[in-house]
Amino acid sequence: MNEPVLAAPLDEEEKQEIFENIRADATGLKLLTRYVEVFLSKNHLQGYETSEISKRKLAASFVLAAAAFLEIVFFALYHNFYIFILIAGEILFYLIFFHRQNLQRYLVREVIKRPDDNLDNILISQVSGAKKGLRNLLFAVSPLLAVAVVSCLLFMRPHMIFEKASDQGYALRYYTMALIPDDTVVIPETYKGQAVTAIRGNVFMDMNSLKHITLPTGITEIRGSTFERCRNLEEIDIPEGVYRIGGHAFCDCESLQQVTIPSTVNSIGSSAFRRCYCLRTVRIRLGTQINEKAFKESPTKVVFY
Repeated sequence: MNEPVLAAPLDEEEKQEIFENIRADATGLKLLTRYVEVFLSKNHLQGYETSEISKRKLAASFVLAAAAFLEIVFFALYHNFYIFILIAGEILFYLIFFHRQNLQRYLVREVIKRPDDNLDNILISQVSGAKKGLRNLLFAVSPLLAVAVVSCLLFMRPHMIFEKASDQGYALRYYTMALIPDDTVVIPETYKGQAVTAIRGNVFMDMNSLKHITLPTGITEIRGSTFERCRNLEEIDIPEGVYRIGGHAFCDCESLQQVTIPSTVNSIGSSAFRRCYCLRTVRIRLGTQINEKAFKESPTKVVFY
């Protein structure tokens, strides 16, 4: 690329005023900023940037990309929508940083750091080799583009992540959010040749796409908040062998119309079926311990047998 042709030094009287005031007060800084602006304008360098500026932008992109990827993974695993507020704040900070990394500000900082050098020599030496900023933009944001592509590929569809349980079986630990969610989920009976014996709490919390789910017969407990705020969940059969339904297990499942509670259940926790507005009737074995708030704010009629 051809180097920019630099114009002759600007007004000497104005430069002298800059040198006299640069460290005296804000007026000197304004004069210097104006001088650099005119210098760039006369030499048609608006929109150019040095390799140092490009490196700073690339470094910032790497930091934001790494943070964003970790936060996306966290969101996919824990379904915490507040993470988007954090990501939005980071993107805003990134855009402000990007905006402030321009040639004019960079030159002003360089002049202030070298008060004993000739002003024009500083400017000319710094802009030598400068390139159009647009040519570096795609390279600077490439880490963010890579994170976007990898995240889309990784979380295109939901994933079940299992962990070893203490009883020699496996437990479902995470069910990830996805760009293309499923409305029906079937949890397998076995994983790696061993029974699936547990589902950790909060696994399906806030999965609004979920309408139907099939649970494995080997589980013994529906833990707290497992299906909390699954607002479109319509029905679920709890298999025989489950002895406890934890607190908030189905809280705010507003579309839940039918739930089968087996005879093995002997305990239903607080707010387990709270605000289940479509759940009209449930059959529960006589003698089951039911928390007084288990069906709070729900129109549910409990039928004992």
